[in-house]
Amino acid sequence: MVLLTKSYLDYALPGQLGFQDPASPLMSGLINLHHYIMFFLVIVLFFVFTMMYFILTSFTVNNKNAIQNFLRIKSLYSVDLSHNTSIEVIWTLIPSFILLFIAIPSFTLLYGFETFMDSNISIKVVGHQWYWSYECVTRLKALPLFWENYSFKNIKIMFDSYMLETEDLKPLDLRLLDVTNPLVIPINTYIKVYVTASDVIHSWAIPSLGVKVDSLPGRLNEVMCFVNRIGRFYGQCSELCGVKHGFMPIVIYGVSKNDYLIYCANASTDLLNFLVNDFFIKTEEINAVFNWKDLDFILDDEKYKDFVSSNLLLSLTNDIKDF
Repeated sequence: MVLLTKSYLDYALPGQLGFQDPASPLMSGLINLHHYIMFFLVIVLFFVFTMMYFILTSFTVNNKNAIQNFLRIKSLYSVDLSHNTSIEVIWTLIPSFILLFIAIPSFTLLYGFETFMDSNISIKVVGHQWYWSYECVTRLKALPLFWENYSFKNIKIMFDSYMLETEDLKPLDLRLLDVTNPLVIPINTYIKVYVTASDVIHSWAIPSLGVKVDSLPGRLNEVMCFVNRIGRFYGQCSELCGVKHGFMPIVIYGVSKNDYLIYCANASTDLLNFLVNDFFIKTEEINAVFNWKDLDFILDDEKYKDFVSSNLLLSLTNDIKDF
């Protein structure tokens, strides 16, 4: 199990100006795009302020040299300044190329946000006044040796998540941010999240993951989540939804796949019996029959099939919620 410390908590610090540490590829892309656009913004601002300074200093009449300045400015009007083809081409092409250089990475990132991968974990998020409800469905691939003995193919977990009151806070808990039941998801896994509401408009937002989805009554919005590191990630409702709008936080635990499998065992007696009776006791028997590097008994993700070979034994604890 992972014992969380302050370094694992992703939340906004007092006086913070920059972004929170990214915990997903899309959030990393958003931060990189921000820095990329800032490069062009600084160049444009420098050019504009330089031109303004030149105009203010060159075409301002003062009392000391009023006659000289008047004659110099008058001489400029004798020059034909109505048209200049070269300058017009330059100030048309340069902004066009700047917009093009900004558009290419923007469209690439936008395509990433709108791309949905096959996922074995689906989460339905329902916004209420003023708390969140979660319905998590995990489709597991059981080990062939024991498939006929157990029926934990689909694990469904349902719970409500309320803000913790100040008197209920524990060490490492954050006031106005921690909740009674956090959402637990595995890292390095594609997860589909469906967001809706039961009463008024809410918004499910987690800055570290780059996720902000409107929660609308009668409509189901969809977003893809991918957490690439272990941690505790905080968010809040980002749409005015009533008097307690500021008191419906969001907490997500990003845990390893081993820990997530143990978390799912709380909702399935068959899965818990499998972990205790078969997976631990018959490890040698399983190793003799199967090649662990070719087994993916947790999730159907091709990229992580070699995960099982790295950690064969799981450690159960008495309190699953304390990762």
